Amino acid sequence: MSGRMVGGALSVVLFAALGGCGGSGPGDAGPEPTTAAPTTGTPAVEGTGAEEPAPDGGGEPALETVGLPIGGGGNGARDQCVLLIWSGDPVPVGVQVAVADVRVDGGVKSGVCDEKPLCDGYTFTNESTSTHRGCFVGVTIESGDATVSVRGSVTCSLPPAECEAFRDSLPSDATENTIPGPSPTPTMTPSGTPPTTESPPPGETDEPEPPVQSPDEPLPTG
Repeated sequence: MSGRMVGGALSVVLFAALGGCGGSGPGDAGPEPTTAAPTTGTPAVEGTGAEEPAPDGGGEPALETVGLPIGGGGNGARDQCVLLIWSGDPVPVGVQVAVADVRVDGGVKSGVCDEKPLCDGYTFTNESTSTHRGCFVGVTIESGDATVSVRGSVTCSLPPAECEAFRDSLPSDATENTIPGPSPTPTMTPSGTPPTTESPPPGETDEPEPPVQSPDEPLPTG
């Protein structure tokens, strides 16, 4: 009897020990499993193709540089401040024409216009072209005539068809304006010095020579 009790006791102890080393008991739920949070959208995929152009927001498209219908004249001096005005139809409202380049051939640009509005950077608008206001360019001409031409860029906020129509109305080449320069100075003799005349070589005169008498002719009688 004592042998069976000892054996039973050992079985109970062994079962208890194994139970302590094993998994959780029926009442122990163990650590809760972690669950990944669901994504709320599809991740963006960076494309490899060309970007789509931005939609036209109705801004102010700038057209390429074009020739401008500009007129002007000079006074024949060496240093001149030449007024250039818009010679075409007035610029429509909603259009601005900015001067991009002023070219002078046969002379050089100079700073002789003091505080007048210069053509470099000047903008023609509906107001200025309707009232025949313009800009100035200083020109120095040593001799002969010079030409002045102007190119500009057009900024238009009108519908595209109207902007293109205005652009097509401008000359394909810049208008060349002739600026007369100083006339050549004639050669003058110093004051008080009479003009010189060339003397004939010795033995030559402007008077007619007397006729030569033949030896066979009789001598004239008195």
